[in-house]
Amino acid sequence: MKKAFPFRFDPTAKKNLSAQLADGLRLAITEGRYAAGDVLPGVREWAERLGVSVRVPQRAYARLADEGLVVSRPRLGCVVSGNRRPRWRGHVLLILPFGDYSFFFNILAGRLRSSLLKAGYLVTAFTLPTSESRAGDLDVLKCVLGQSFDLVVLLTPLRTVERLLSKSGYPFVVLSPTPCRDRGCVGTVRFSMSSTLPEFVRHCTAVGARRVVQVGKSHLDVDARPALEAAGIAVEDWQVKVPEARGRIEDLQRATYDAAVARLARERKNLPDVFFVPDDYQAQAFLAALSDLRIRIPEETGVVVWANRGNGPVFRLPLTRFEADPAAFGETIAHAVLASFARKSFPADMDVRAAYVIGDTFPAA
Repeated sequence: MKKAFPFRFDPTAKKNLSAQLADGLRLAITEGRYAAGDVLPGVREWAERLGVSVRVPQRAYARLADEGLVVSRPRLGCVVSGNRRPRWRGHVLLILPFGDYSFFFNILAGRLRSSLLKAGYLVTAFTLPTSESRAGDLDVLKCVLGQSFDLVVLLTPLRTVERLLSKSGYPFVVLSPTPCRDRGCVGTVRFSMSSTLPEFVRHCTAVGARRVVQVGKSHLDVDARPALEAAGIAVEDWQVKVPEARGRIEDLQRATYDAAVARLARERKNLPDVFFVPDDYQAQAFLAALSDLRIRIPEETGVVVWANRGNGPVFRLPLTRFEADPAAFGETIAHAVLASFARKSFPADMDVRAAYVIGDTFPAA
């Protein structure tokens, strides 16, 4: 190789060797030290010069080829691509929680990814397989972290993952109800499904509601009981047993519909002032049960639901709802990430929250 090293390489560092080489070559190409059409050194030349196995430059070149920075040419070797190929400004890892019916996280991550790609950043999305205990299968994630990233965005607060990221050395951002204080965490986007509860409680108090029934799984995404009871409002839980094949929307909705029909038929004469259903898929099934039993809303009972914009639920009347906009949340986080790259620091005091919208299913006083 005629040229001096255009970047630093430390074979004793903890950082993955192929990632080091890929990072160095990417920077050299971006800065113009290697121009379009230049033939890069062969893998054996790199291996000899760096004192590593040929697998290290092979993997580095494969990574750059995936990014569109280089292309393999017969009898020439690895060639820097022309200007029509993408030039990535950085690499971001998105970590999503597992869930077949996680519309919220899928839409949020999709919009975040689209915005970052448009701004010139390569994005890798990883869905973390989690167990019932939410401990997570970290083995696969550890392999993913063997790549090189400029920032990791964790879209759910999982302590095991946060600790792993702290040890990885990568800066990371987490979507969480509370600030993250772990080493390496450069920012928290505060989001809690419960942040809109005070408005719901004030509404219940204003209309004179005395009894609220919460409908949902054993673990509610939003538990209004503490806030309602503090306001002197009685709360009852109607739990729905979801089949073990969790994650399937049809199973969740069928279980909710069947349980609601059976319970409502027994308690038709003892309906609460309002039903609160903090899951959009379950809300759709519960509303269907109310309609099929010809229970009049809001004359006989009120209904308040969780609703993700773009996913419903849909009802003949405008719903009183906790409305989240995951697409807008994704845009907001993307702007913050891009601002952090520009200023070298993540914006402080970031919040995204649902809106409480009063509709006809539980009208104002």
